Amino acid sequence: MIWLNLVNVYGFVPHAQVEMALEHFWFPETVQSTLMQYYDSFKMQFTARSFTTDWQRLEVGVAAGCTISVILFVLVMEMI
Repeated sequence: MIWLNLVNVYGFVPHAQVEMALEHFWFPETVQSTLMQYYDSFKMQFTARSFTTDWQRLEVGVAAGCTISVILFVLVMEMI
C-alpha cells in the first residue's frame, strides 16, 4: 500500500468510480449525496505570469489527508 501511495494513486481515482463504489457497497443515500457534494465542489485555478484561468471543476482524485479517503480508495480498488 505504501508503494501505491508513492505514485500518487489517490490523484487518479475518478469521482464517477467513487460514486459507483458507494452505490455498489450499499452506502445510505444521505452518505452518498454528502460525499458526492463534497467531491463535486473540488475546483482548481492556474496562474502563469499575467494570465489566470477560470475555475475548473476536478473530476478525478481522492483528497489525500481526508479521513474518508482511505476508505473510498479501498472501495474503488475492490471494484477493480
